Amino acid sequence: MAWALRADGRATEGLPYVDEALRLGTLDGLLRYRAAAVLADAGETDRATAELRVALAVNPSFSIGHLDDAHRLARRLGVDLPAS
Repeated sequence: MAWALRADGRATEGLPYVDEALRLGTLDGLLRYRAAAVLADAGETDRATAELRVALAVNPSFSIGHLDDAHRLARRLGVDLPAS
């Protein structure tokens, strides 16, 4: 739901859904990346940075479809990318 709200330009409304999705501590890289993107667009840059770092640490190539966007988000947040 948070991802859909972000796509609609309503990332802030998605924050409760991010919290719910992450509450059990998943290590799913795609979910963590999507959470980071929602958080970043909602202005929660510290949390976004932390989530993106987890996503990239768990699996640096977690999604071919989102990898370029994840790298752009990493540059935006100042997150170092893992060595290829």
